[in-house]
Amino acid sequence: MDAHSHLLESQLLQNAVESLMHETRYHCSVISDFNLPSNYFMIKPKLPSKKTKHKSNTRTKRDKDKERKRKQRELTKREQIKDDVEAKSATRFQTLYKTKDRYREEKKEYSRKRYSSNVPYQLRKKQSIKEKYKSNIQFKEARKDYVKNKYKSNTQFRQKQKDYIRKKYKLNTQFQQSQKSYVKSKYQSNCKFQQAHNDSIKRKYKLNVLFRQSCKDYIRNKYKSNIPFRETHKHDMRNKYMTNITFRLAQKDYNKMKYKMNIQFQKSCQKSKSSKVCLRQRLP
Repeated sequence: MDAHSHLLESQLLQNAVESLMHETRYHCSVISDFNLPSNYFMIKPKLPSKKTKHKSNTRTKRDKDKERKRKQRELTKREQIKDDVEAKSATRFQTLYKTKDRYREEKKEYSRKRYSSNVPYQLRKKQSIKEKYKSNIQFKEARKDYVKNKYKSNTQFRQKQKDYIRKKYKLNTQFQQSQKSYVKSKYQSNCKFQQAHNDSIKRKYKLNVLFRQSCKDYIRNKYKSNIPFRETHKHDMRNKYMTNITFRLAQKDYNKMKYKMNIQFQKSCQKSKSSKVCLRQRLP
């Protein structure tokens, strides 16, 4: 019974306290809303204040800046000294290469051996030369002159270049077309090249039997298939026959020989003669 009564008393007390608290809150809210005078001490909520950074010591900061700048100056000075040393050594080696024949030959020999033995170095060298050839006009012209002089003076190099161009001409269609267009344009614009090209073809025609036969076959096929070419060829041959005595005599001898050996040519000549006689008889 005592425990039960104690529990009831505590519940009553708790309810009374809660009601008092509710009433107090209500009064406080009324006082605060209408700003009424009161003896109650009201605790205001703390507003969030902006945190201020602690000011660092200016002297320490200044010392740190000085140290940082000093290190930066030392680093730039070291780099500058390194660059100067490299530049001086490069200029020294360049002067040695230009002035000393022995050093130049040794350097060339070393580069040749390294180029032939070291494949990555070979590829790097080729790539750098290509890039320099595209970007540097002076180097491009010097390289062209060097190749021209080497082509004229060095027979082995000339033969290698010819073989390489022939092989590339057969395999690469794009290179073939570009080479043809280049030769055509040069033939039309450059008189010296035109004369040299004609002389080389004449010489090749006399000496090389296969080339002569291929030229004859090509002209025959073109003569049969291409009417404008046929007419121009006839016109040129007539003019040459009338103007050039040597050609006329050679043509007569050739026709006589062909008349004796070729029966079909005999028949065609006889037909042409008979047709000419008929025409003369018809004329008044």
